[in-house]
Amino acid sequence: MTTHADYLVVNLNEETIDADNIFSEMPKLNITAEHGLQKDGLLIFNKGTMYSDDEHIYRMRSEVIGPRMGDMILTDEQKEIFFGKPEHTLDINVSNLEIDAKKNYDVIKVKKLRIGRNNNSYFRWPSMTIYTDKNREYFEANYPELGSDPKMGMFFGPGIVFPGPFGSIMKAVPMVTYKNGFGIGGMLKYSTPFNHTEIGYTTNKSTFILNGRQYLDDNLYLQYAYNSYVNDWFLGGRMPKYIAELVYEKSYVHPGFLGGNRSLTFSHRGSFGFAKENDENRNGEKFRDGSTMSTTRTKYMGQVYQTLYAYTNKDKRIRLQLGLTMQGSAAVYGTGDTQFIARGGPNLYTQYKNWVQNITYYQSGYQDSTPMPRFDAYRYGNSSLYLSEGLRLNKYISVMWQTYLNLSKDAPNNKMFQENAFLVALGPDDLKVVLGYDFIRERTYFGVDIGFNPKGTTIKYDKMIIKNPERLGQSVRPEDKVVYIPPLDYDVNGNVSTIGFMPFNKKTAKSEVLQYATVIELEDPDKERIE
Repeated sequence: MTTHADYLVVNLNEETIDADNIFSEMPKLNITAEHGLQKDGLLIFNKGTMYSDDEHIYRMRSEVIGPRMGDMILTDEQKEIFFGKPEHTLDINVSNLEIDAKKNYDVIKVKKLRIGRNNNSYFRWPSMTIYTDKNREYFEANYPELGSDPKMGMFFGPGIVFPGPFGSIMKAVPMVTYKNGFGIGGMLKYSTPFNHTEIGYTTNKSTFILNGRQYLDDNLYLQYAYNSYVNDWFLGGRMPKYIAELVYEKSYVHPGFLGGNRSLTFSHRGSFGFAKENDENRNGEKFRDGSTMSTTRTKYMGQVYQTLYAYTNKDKRIRLQLGLTMQGSAAVYGTGDTQFIARGGPNLYTQYKNWVQNITYYQSGYQDSTPMPRFDAYRYGNSSLYLSEGLRLNKYISVMWQTYLNLSKDAPNNKMFQENAFLVALGPDDLKVVLGYDFIRERTYFGVDIGFNPKGTTIKYDKMIIKNPERLGQSVRPEDKVVYIPPLDYDVNGNVSTIGFMPFNKKTAKSEVLQYATVIELEDPDKERIE
């Protein structure tokens, strides 16, 4: 980074750099300090500020235990409606700020934190430790966890975050649970850039749960679960007794396939694994008792989405997009049984001001002979309707409803609602608390969404320490082509954007090579000092 100073001393014996009145330019951040010292891999700044001239919104979400808002897929347009654009000119004051740039994540410690605007204080806290990934897309802190799980019931407990082995972030949550009686238990969460695993236990009926993913490359991952829902793409979240499967998924976009802005998107997914049938019927279903059944499953799924018409008026905040969705799924089990599904129909996405909706009608044909119906039976029938409605009531309240209706009345439980979930986002655009409930899966959604636009915001500090500055903001991924996929996020709706890769943009700029150096006015060679 380019750094300016009024006075600079380089001590080659002690390998230190001492400077006064520092101004340092980073790609998206500027730092000032009355005095700075570089020593033993540390940068120490006294009495200064951090600010940015860059217009960019960073969104970080809390990695809460259990289902999170990401389970309910939102398009970029819906996210803007729900969470808006953060305000500028926040005033952030801290006494001590310490940034430790680890290999896989950064640790930020602050003391005497005050956040406000226009001399008004919004938030004060004596001390806080925050763990965040290199892309600033999620964070961890010692906040409490609450929610519900279909196996464990309601749970609540304090959260304790600490560094784990292999460059991981871990969070332990001792908790109280309730499901037909109280229980004592706990959860443990393990996170790295390529792995996310949650395990839990409660004395209430001696229940144990496990859910995790291990990414092997851009498109290949291993998912495993015990008494937990797993991703089955457009067929929804499904719960086996246990499962371990290898999954490959990828999407391709053909812009202007039918001319203009009518693009074609092809997505596909292949998987192979071993699973055991769930040991109980859920949501009023009455499948035969096959809880002892366990077998392999080989499955291929594909989706084609073609945009037919698109209209956008940004000034009036109006958007309309009409498309056609076609989906297919084929599964072969170790028992020799098979499952085949083909469906398609029109899709309509609209936005008018603060109201968005996404509607898809499916006409299906299927042959379902799965030996594990409690786990992966087809539940949407010959005729179904997916519906997503979102409304930003005002700056502080947004609501959303997502459902899947079986219109042909041929679901295994003879019910119309096969998906039914509500979500509400509360708070200003800078900081929103997200709450929701999935009535079909009996799961509570909870999380915190932070939106931060650094432009116009100044952080004032008395003392700032940066450890391992060469790693700050650097990716752990070796190549630009690698993408970051948020852990355990999956779609329960079968929406068009079900496989949503978030592009990872690594800086390609290289440091300039020093061509020559000139030493002038060397007063005393024995001191090895240059002024």
